[in-house]
Amino acid sequence: MSEAGECPRWGEPGCRRFGTRKGYQRWRCQTCRRIWNDLLGTPLFHLHTPLAEIVPTIQIGLRRGSLRAVEEQTGHN
Repeated sequence: MSEAGECPRWGEPGCRRFGTRKGYQRWRCQTCRRIWNDLLGTPLFHLHTPLAEIVPTIQIGLRRGSLRAVEEQTGHN
């Protein structure tokens, strides 16, 4: 998203950078004052697990082909 992006709720132009949180850029709409980050609209948006844990977990699942194997090796279910 650029410096003057669009609001995901209203599509209004004029959204600005609003700092970072946990390493992700935050954005704020100047019209509705809504704040969001770059993960909005992705499957990772509400996930509280760090990305450093997600990537190896997915790799184990792809190699082993079993969710049970992923759970045994990572402790995540």
